Amino acid sequence: MNKRQDSILIKIMSALIALFVLIYMSYHMFKFISNPITTITPTLQTAEDSTSINGYLVRNEVLVPRSAGIVDYLVSEGTRVAAGQVLADLYSSAEALETNRKIAALQQRKTELQGILSHSDAYTDAAALDQQLYALLAEIHAGVDERKTQTLTELSTQLQQMLFMREHHFDAEPAIQSMIAAIDSQLATLRTASKSQSVTSPQVAYFSSMVDGFETVLKPDMLKELTVSQVRDWQHKQMTVDPDAYLGKLVPDFEWYFVGIMPYEQAIKLNRVSLRFDQDFWTKVNMTVVSVGGDEDGQCVVVMKSRDNMSSTIRARRQTADIVFKTYTGLRIPKKALQINGEGQPGVYCLVAGVARWKKVNIIYQTPTYYLVDYDKTNASALRDNDEILINGKLYDGKKVR
Repeated sequence: MNKRQDSILIKIMSALIALFVLIYMSYHMFKFISNPITTITPTLQTAEDSTSINGYLVRNEVLVPRSAGIVDYLVSEGTRVAAGQVLADLYSSAEALETNRKIAALQQRKTELQGILSHSDAYTDAAALDQQLYALLAEIHAGVDERKTQTLTELSTQLQQMLFMREHHFDAEPAIQSMIAAIDSQLATLRTASKSQSVTSPQVAYFSSMVDGFETVLKPDMLKELTVSQVRDWQHKQMTVDPDAYLGKLVPDFEWYFVGIMPYEQAIKLNRVSLRFDQDFWTKVNMTVVSVGGDEDGQCVVVMKSRDNMSSTIRARRQTADIVFKTYTGLRIPKKALQINGEGQPGVYCLVAGVARWKKVNIIYQTPTYYLVDYDKTNASALRDNDEILINGKLYDGKKVR
């Protein structure tokens, strides 16, 4: 065989090899296009079995009457007040209220100046005072980074004192005493023009300025014999309240109740539940079922109580809540990813080093589109939140898919 023949043979072999490679790649490309590998990563998720209920918050409430005048509340909403504690001051006019606020500001300023005066001996050395200022500024900077609100308030007061002493280093005491005397003179003048009437709490209780008219209608002692029709009637009550008649209300008890209507078959299974309110406040409250009324055309009255969250719930009355029967936390997988093996066990195939690997799962919750399955961090062979789940194709354990 001469060189020319050898060259022709080599060309033929090369063409055959190139054709084989082309056919092989075309086959696998067609296979991939016609049946592409699709994977999804499971995510950790929480779901709930729940039902919605409309109802009313009921408490032992005592109305606080008031006389005419401009109100200046001295306690915040939901505060637990002591017997005899001043709830608010009443002023004859807006001018009288403004005068009282000026008095409060002057008294605060006088207190600050007296505090500076009491520490004046500590600020006699200007150089030492500068060093203290630098150290205090560094402390304030650290407080800002750490978001320590109370600490920053205290440091701010201290900084004001130091800056004042630095500005009036040589004549600090006479300057402070002169300022205090001027404040006393202003206070004496303002106090003659400021007259108010204080309203105090007659007992230990939670206070709210919110009055809606249901305080005299809804009482805890009336909850035992309620019917569905009675609760429904509350929805149609148009309560009117004279805003000038009451300062607010007091709730002496820790306990409060939630009364609503729900399906009887669900209600008889309740004992202790979690309620998530979603209107005037957003919070989850653990409640105990006090009573379940009789079956009235499949519906009944349910009364629940709690001793928690009085401060945050005291303004609420008519509410929509979700009763959470059970909470589930697990890995979310789409329904189309679930497979059943030859032993009847549910599981998924995960992509591991280009190969499909079977992982058994335990379904704990499902919706029309997905499952939640157990997430066991301690089991290395169990489904993990970083696995790649294969969701299409004919699969078996050990099948090479990539």
